[in-house]
Amino acid sequence: MSSPEVDFPSFFSAHYRSIPPLTWVPIPQDIAQLAARGLTPEYLLSWGPLHHLPGAEIPLIFAIVGGENLHVDPTNYLNLPQRPDLYEAGLDFSDLDKNALVARWVYDNPGVDTDDDGYFGEFRVCVRDSVLVGDQWVAQKADTQWYKGDGIPDFRGALPPPAPFVWVTPVHNGLHVRFNGQVSETEKDIFLQKPDFEGYRVYIGRDERVASLSVAASYDIEDYDKYRYNLSLEEPDWQLTDEPFSKDELRCLYGLTPDPCNDTAFDPLRHTQMSPYRHPMYPNDSLFWFKPHDYNASTYGISTPITKTYPDMPDPR
Repeated sequence: MSSPEVDFPSFFSAHYRSIPPLTWVPIPQDIAQLAARGLTPEYLLSWGPLHHLPGAEIPLIFAIVGGENLHVDPTNYLNLPQRPDLYEAGLDFSDLDKNALVARWVYDNPGVDTDDDGYFGEFRVCVRDSVLVGDQWVAQKADTQWYKGDGIPDFRGALPPPAPFVWVTPVHNGLHVRFNGQVSETEKDIFLQKPDFEGYRVYIGRDERVASLSVAASYDIEDYDKYRYNLSLEEPDWQLTDEPFSKDELRCLYGLTPDPCNDTAFDPLRHTQMSPYRHPMYPNDSLFWFKPHDYNASTYGISTPITKTYPDMPDPR
């Protein structure tokens, strides 16, 4: 039980395989045939050896990871139990891989120095823009992408951006709420490794109970969700696979003029689930529709009662 062993998948039970230096005792054929077809989904998690005094506690940490669309070929089961390699090749593990990575990051947040010893984990530098100087490319813009934590558990999932600094001043028949959201709008999400700001909500209530609070004002940046029709699924369906897009991003991607980024007539909301956008170069397998990501109440003083003190100032970054 103290061996760092990871057994082969159950669908290999009828043709068990040994991976040096580990070997396994052959499984009785009657059980192996059932296990190879997934009819006996049994597993064992083991730790040890463990030495502790009576009454002591030892935390044992593991993740149960699920995922969607593992099976993409409805005839793949015909490869069992005789051809497990072909069966494995016919599975799509991408969603399981993604969810396992998120579980690892929740356990140990990448780029976070939990114990304040100066080590934040491991990272890659991703170059976004470079120029040729002589015979060498020199990076002009680069991002630091943290992919591993410092080895100290955090047990912290995705969180909203930090709240803005707020000043509340009483006025005649009301309150004047002023806030500065510099940190809220620029703080990087621990998983996305970039700012994930979406908007503000201003609530008012007689006390702090959720049931007592009502939304007095809201601001939401203008962005859109893109749904793509996925024909590769066993039951083709619309899927949300990307982060929200700004209107300018969608215009540059799907505008219909020779200069798509300046196609002022492009409106993502014209393309609904009943009347989707059909890509002119791939009309049979590239169908999209768009909807607002939240309310898109982003015009200061018009679609939102929130105003900006200096609306025309450039981004200080």
